[in-house]
Amino acid sequence: MLTLGNPKEAQAVFEQILKTYTDDAKFLAQPNAAAKLMLARLKLAAAYRRLGSFPEADALIAELSK
Repeated sequence: MLTLGNPKEAQAVFEQILKTYTDDAKFLAQPNAAAKLMLARLKLAAAYRRLGSFPEADALIAELSK
């Protein structure tokens, strides 16, 4: 969605992905699950930036850098 120029829809998609899979034990047991969630968070931050929601993007990036 980001590459299609639709950051609002991308935001909704990445928020749903994180909501669904962050606490999913079956998903988390898969190899690279943490990396996939980190990528979803980074893409969500990019969507926030494109929407001009800089505080949300900054908070998400700060959380990732811990």
